[in-house]
Amino acid sequence: MATAAEDPHLGSGPDDDDTSGQDSDSDSILSDDSVLPDYTQGAANSRTANTVYEACACNDSAALQKVLERGVTKEEVMELDINGWNGLMVACCKGFLDIVHGLHSCPFMDINHQDNEGNTALMIASQGGHIFTVMYLLNYYPGVDTEIRDCRGFTALIKAAMTGRCDVVAALVMAGT
Repeated sequence: MATAAEDPHLGSGPDDDDTSGQDSDSDSILSDDSVLPDYTQGAANSRTANTVYEACACNDSAALQKVLERGVTKEEVMELDINGWNGLMVACCKGFLDIVHGLHSCPFMDINHQDNEGNTALMIASQGGHIFTVMYLLNYYPGVDTEIRDCRGFTALIKAAMTGRCDVVAALVMAGT
């Protein structure tokens, strides 16, 4: 096999002292084809949210309350993005606790809905380390299934452990997972 000294076309390779701030690809358990839309507050202020999903993505609990008060259909509640995420999953990803609280009374919300990769809202919140969101889901969403596995066979507990979320691991263990 040729080395960098022997072949001018080969680079010197990675430097052991290189700490350029690049994270390894093992820091995330999302697949390489995951597409995470940008849910920034700047987009939220540009217009009023008119659907459950928009209110969740914009972290607008007042708009969510208005949408729920006017009444919603199952199709509107289960509006999905390109990843198969519903509004609850978006809120769990970002740790929008007020939105998660507001969705508690939302009819037709499927707490165990799985996205394109098999993730549930609980898995997303657990992996993200959002302890208060995880605890709220465990305590106030009846029927939350802690044993659902994603396409890789990971549960919420495994995802929390793999990402070093010790407080989330403790909450899931105490909940009986």
